[in-house]
Amino acid sequence: MGFDSFNKLKQVKEAIAEVGTEKTVQLLGDLNLVLGLLPDAGFDVSEVEVELGLAPRVSISLKLGGAVNEARLKSLQENADNAMLSAVLSSLIQASKLQNALNVDTLALK
Repeated sequence: MGFDSFNKLKQVKEAIAEVGTEKTVQLLGDLNLVLGLLPDAGFDVSEVEVELGLAPRVSISLKLGGAVNEARLKSLQENADNAMLSAVLSSLIQASKLQNALNVDTLALK
C-alpha cells in the first residue's frame, strides 16, 4: 500500500513538472512575439529576465529608440490575439501618454 502511494506521488510530481514546462514554453513563445514587435513601435529592449517555475515570470526593460509610434502601438493592440501582447501594448501606450505629459525637456521616463 505504501509503495502504491509513493508511485502516485511520483506521478503527480511528474505531471506538475510537465505543466510547468508547458507554461514556460508558452510564455517564451509569447515573449518572442512581443520582443519582435517592440522595435517597430520605437522601443529598444535593454534587458529580459525570465524566472522559471510553475508560474513563470518575465520582466522586460525597455529604452526609447526614438519617437514612440503611438499609432503603431494602437494598431498592434487592436489586432492582438495574445493576452501578454495586449497587456504589454496597453502599458506602453499609457507610458507614452505619461511621457508626453512631461513638460521638462530634461526628464524622461525610465
